Amino acid sequence: MKKVICAAIAALIALSLVSCRAEHPNTVFSRADLVGKSVGVLEGTASESYLRGMTGSINIKLFSSANALAAELKNGGVDAALADEETAARLLHSSGLTSLDSPFVDTEYCIAVSEDNRVLYDAVESAVVNLSRAGVLKKISEDWIAGKAEPYKDETSYRESLSIAVSDDFWPYSYRDESGELVGLEIDVARRICSELGVNAEFKVVKADMILYMAESGKVSFSIGRIPRGDASVLYTSGYISSKQEIIVRK
Repeated sequence: MKKVICAAIAALIALSLVSCRAEHPNTVFSRADLVGKSVGVLEGTASESYLRGMTGSINIKLFSSANALAAELKNGGVDAALADEETAARLLHSSGLTSLDSPFVDTEYCIAVSEDNRVLYDAVESAVVNLSRAGVLKKISEDWIAGKAEPYKDETSYRESLSIAVSDDFWPYSYRDESGELVGLEIDVARRICSELGVNAEFKVVKADMILYMAESGKVSFSIGRIPRGDASVLYTSGYISSKQEIIVRK
């Protein structure tokens, strides 16, 4: 009798799972499919900024916990979720969810210097490598993404300065805090590089689509702002941060 009851319960659970999947089938199979959909992200993460920077209308829903986000996705409250690797791993512990083979973002971001300034490039590249080996860049990245960073400031006043092109609208990389001050992961990276070189950092805020041009044209000493290696006529340093954002959907 017990075996019969257990078998019946198992059958009901299986039927329930099949019913849920049929009721909320997955409709997102690529990054392009996110347009016009409802996408969940954890509150206070970079995922929201990535979505807002995407072309096309997306309904972004914020969640305070991975468990709440996973439950809403499984129940059909959102069509997909966007999360960094760590959060994605937690979401995928929940049955019925999977990640797309092609991530939303999977790249290494670099600093761009004009091809005409090889001497400066060598100095900036050396500073990036040294700070990376010392674990400084990794800590800056982890602290800002975790929301526990304290903006870095070098109180020393140097004789020379470097001009740096950045944007100010992409949390937590470079944005304005409540007092209007320019802060963020990339701001700290740039300041630490300048400290390493013994110069002041002078930021020139431009639109995101102008950041690479500013370095290419030599209008600034270097540009920083989620720049992947590409075909532009600039010199690219070693990466200062690796970024991977995964798209999570129902199976």
